Formats: sequence, structure tokens, C-alpha cells
Amino acid sequence: MQHKPFTRFSPAYLIRLTALFSISLAFSCAQILNPGGGPKDTEAPVAVKYMPDSAARNFSGNEITIAFNEYIRLNDLSSQLVISPPVETQPEVRLVKNRIVNLEFKEPLKENTTYTINFGNAVTDITEGNVKENFTYVFSTGDYIDSLTLSGSVMYAQDLRPEKGVLVMLYSDHSDSVVFKRKPDYFGKTKADGSFQINNIRAGKYKVAALKDEDGDFLYTPVAEHIAFSDSLLDLQKNKKINLHLFKEKAKKLFVVRGASGYGSYTMIFSKPLEKIGIKGYNQTDTKNFIQEASAGLDTMTWWFPGFTDDSIQFYVDVNGQRFDTVNICGCALKKKKVNAPEKLEVRTNVIPGQLFDYSRHLSLTLSHPVAEKLTDKARAPVTDSAKLTLRTKSGPVPFVLSMNDIRHFRIAPRVTGFQPDSSYTLLILPGAFTDVFGLTNDSVKIEFKAQEAKYYGTLKVKATVKSEGAKIIELIDDKGNVVRSDVIKGNKDLFYEYLPPKNFRLRVIYDENNNGKWDTGDYSTKKQPEKVIYYNQPVNVRSNWDLELEWNL
Repeated sequence: MQHKPFTRFSPAYLIRLTALFSISLAFSCAQILNPGGGPKDTEAPVAVKYMPDSAARNFSGNEITIAFNEYIRLNDLSSQLVISPPVETQPEVRLVKNRIVNLEFKEPLKENTTYTINFGNAVTDITEGNVKENFTYVFSTGDYIDSLTLSGSVMYAQDLRPEKGVLVMLYSDHSDSVVFKRKPDYFGKTKADGSFQINNIRAGKYKVAALKDEDGDFLYTPVAEHIAFSDSLLDLQKNKKINLHLFKEKAKKLFVVRGASGYGSYTMIFSKPLEKIGIKGYNQTDTKNFIQEASAGLDTMTWWFPGFTDDSIQFYVDVNGQRFDTVNICGCALKKKKVNAPEKLEVRTNVIPGQLFDYSRHLSLTLSHPVAEKLTDKARAPVTDSAKLTLRTKSGPVPFVLSMNDIRHFRIAPRVTGFQPDSSYTLLILPGAFTDVFGLTNDSVKIEFKAQEAKYYGTLKVKATVKSEGAKIIELIDDKGNVVRSDVIKGNKDLFYEYLPPKNFRLRVIYDENNNGKWDTGDYSTKKQPEKVIYYNQPVNVRSNWDLELEWNL
């Protein structure tokens, strides 16, 4: 009679098998069933058994087992599971019988170290999806549990906006290069309100940094990622709080982020603003008639090619007198493809259909292509045919001035009185009123709009008191984050804002350290923090037909 060979199991395997069997047995006598009626389950799952126990010391194994009182799911573990200090290889996590979580480390753990395993919001019950929020398990490979806590907040430096999921990292290595080379000793993640808390930290001195980790590698990638840092080392001997401000560094090297062709044009987006740029032709390409258009931020450049054909266009891009790049475009790529519709010169306005027009503003026109002729200040006349633009009210024609801001942007303003409140207007742009550099003309455009009532607006007076030296930039921000107005002050000043719609605004001050009239970001390599921004302590509620005054002590 042939016997099957006896299989020998390792002691570690037997311990693991016994643990799982014991926990499973605890639930086998009374099976939990989903109720057929009664009140809705609103309770989150409860951990009823740990192996080893939570807060265990002298941990020497590689597995942790946690049992719950009901069936559970593990959701989005890849982003929810956080282990501090971090491990090189994520542990394997298994769900046994829908109640038991088994976590197995794939690498040796550090000696005399307190580990925190945070499951975030991954643990939910099966029946109602109740979340076990911020479920945490702590253990130590030494004979004590570290107990210090660092908490605080992380905000974007420019607008003090919070961000969820930002890493806050502590390093026992104090070198500046550590953020580029290695993972932190401890870390935590911010909540939606920007707050964070890192627990079970060992006493000592730490370098502190925060990172909007776009690629998930715990390492800082300059320019591509936001970073924040503390000016000095954190000497953690008791629980402390710290506030950090995220910024993105300016690109130190100039490069082309993206290039794209449009109808008769080519656009380059650069990594940083340009000082001086030009083009030179090569291979018989004549660039003297090319039109160059820069963006307001000077980091985007568009070249327009009047009279382009199917032949290729080739030119050099020069930056500060040095050859920087070569552009080679097939003429066929400069032709837009429209189904059953020829290319036309489009004219858009700042009138929003269904909304009353802000009569304190100009009526603006934006063309899809540059115009063929420049409008001189002396002429104050339309680009081509003034008879093909008319502005009227019910009472008759309104004399107006057409001004040219640049090669594609114009504005219209009534000549004498400006737009009048509670008045209706019709702007008619007949075909051929504008001709672009390609010889294309506009179709007929008819814009009807009504100006807002005078009593709709409110006013705001701000008495700014300044006690520190240096320039400050006071900005009025609307409820969508747009800067409505910006003023530079160097001492006490009264600011007056009129024609404000009824809504909530915010006031902020930028401490303009280099006196260049704008907010400047930081630089990690030179230990330069971003310029400080402070908001007025509450929203400013502007009401219709109401004058509001406030004092702001800066």
C-alpha cells in the first residue's frame, strides 16, 4: 500500500495559518445576515481583533491581521493606504472571507522604528457603504512607541487655497538635496481643508517640506510640481504646529512647451516669459511680411503668414539675439478643414447673451485673424469701411470711437456720453467691415444688448493703513477668483471702487518685496519663499445702490 509523502510546514507558516483559523472560527458560530427590515445601518465597521495587537512593541514578523465585525470592502487602496515611514515596496493586502484584512510586508522593516499604517477611507461595509474614516494601525519594531505629533496646514501661496492630498514630509537627513533623492522618514497627507496631522514621530530635528506629488514617487520634480518648505529645521521635542505655502518654481531654462499650427499661423508656448524674440528666414523663406503676436504674459508667441501657399514655411526663432529653434511647417497644415463652409473672419464681442451689459466698460471686438491695415490714433476710423459699422439706440444712430488695442482687438465707445444706464443698443457689423491679412472678410454680425441700471451697482471705499515699509499690491477679487482691480500703494491710502455688481468680493494684499508690481513665486534652490499674501479677514458683501466703507490695517 502506497502512502502519500508527508508535507512539512515552516513554523512561520503554521503561526499564520493558526491565526487566520482562530479569527475565522470566532465568526463561524453566528453568521451575520443582512436584515430584512428595521432601521438603516449607519454604523461604520469596527475592528474587533488585531494580530499582533495594535500598538504592539518589538514587532519582528512580516504580517498583520485585522478582523472586523461585519463584511467589508477595501476601496481604492492604491491611493488610500499610507505607511509612514514609507516602504520601498507596497505590502500585499488580502481580504479573507470579506471580514479579515491580511497585510504582508515584502521587505525587512527598520529596527527601533514606529510604523503607522493608515487605511484612509478604504474600509467600508458591504451593505450600506459606511466608511471607517482614517482607520489607523500602529506598531513598533523597538521597545517603545514614538508619540509626538506635528499638525498644521498647507495652502497655495498665491491665493491661500487649500488642497487635498498634499504630502507633508519630515527628513532626518538635513541636506537640501534630500527632497530630490530619497523618501521621507515620516509623512502625512492634507485633508480637503488643507489641514494635516502626522502622529507617532520620534523626538529630533527634521527638515520639513510639502509636495503636490504629481507622479507619486515622493521626490520633488522642479517646475513640474508644487513645493513648500520651512525656513529652518524643526526641533520636535513636543507636539507642534506649522503652516506651509505651496508654490511652483519658474523654469530656469527656456524651452518650447508646445507648438501648434492654425489657419495661416503657428503658435509656440514657452517655458517662461521672453525678453526679446524674432525670426529669420532660411531656404528662400522671406519673413519680412510675417506678423508676430505676443501674449500678455510674454510666454506665448504666434506668427501669422499672409499669402501662404501649399509650400513649406521655414524660419529660425531667435531669442535675445541667439538662434534658439527652427520651425518647418507644411503649407497644407495651415489650412483649417471645415465641412461645406469656407474660412471666414470671425468677430466676437464681450456681450453675453441674456445678460445686461456693464455700461462702465467698453464694447470690445475680437477678430480671429489680424487685420490687413493698422488703425492710427489720428484717423480714429474703422479698419476698412466705417459705413459698415453702426451703433444705434431707439432714438437713432450713436456716434462712436473705434480704437485698436492690437492687431486683433478693438473697442467701441460712444463718442460723447459713453454707454447710458438702462438703455438698449444695437451694434451692426455689415459684411466686409473688416478684412484680414489673408483677404478674408467678416459675415454680418448683429448684437443687441441693454445696459444695466445705475442703481444695480454698489461702491466700496477701503481705507488702507500701512505700518511697514515697502510696496504693497491691493487686489479686489470677485467670487470667481478674477482680479477686478489692482493698486500699488507704499503708504496709507484710500481706495475707491465703483460700478461693482452685488456679490461677495475678497480683498488681498501682496507684499511686493522686489517692487516689480506683481506677485513672485519662490525658489527652493536659493531658499527664497514666495511673496507673502494676506486676505482681508472676511468676504466683502457689495449690495446694489449701497456705499460700503471699511478700514484695513495692514
